[in-house]
Amino acid sequence: MAQAQTLTTKQLQTGFGVGHMTIFNWRAGSAKREKLPCTTTDGRVTFKLADVKAWAKKHGLTFTAPTGEAEVTKPGPKPKVAAPAKKVVAEKAPRKPTAKEAGRAALAAVKAPAKKVAADKPGKMARAIGAHAKATEGKKAKPTAQPAA
Repeated sequence: MAQAQTLTTKQLQTGFGVGHMTIFNWRAGSAKREKLPCTTTDGRVTFKLADVKAWAKKHGLTFTAPTGEAEVTKPGPKPKVAAPAKKVVAEKAPRKPTAKEAGRAALAAVKAPAKKVAADKPGKMARAIGAHAKATEGKKAKPTAQPAA
């Protein structure tokens, strides 16, 4: 019977419906909550069922004591609940475009295609570099003044 009176952290997780870090933080206590009573033996943390129930009642938490072995669950996303059946909606017939939409479509059809740039024509930056090179061609660079020694 002593075995049924002690709980593990996993059993508390299941009983309170919280994660292991919440149990850890409750064990440390806070300004608003006193520490969750526990016993540590050889590095193993256990909780007395009566103490846990009293602590939960004092702090207004619901605790469901485990009936058997705690279910071991891996952390991760919760399993999806079956979605409610989708409402079947009849497809609507395509609507006639308004005059404004029809006018836009007509303009788009008449619009001239985009200008094509010749593949051999250099780009704007290349033309600017070429113009600068042509302007400075044949000019000598000014000699810099040497400091007097």
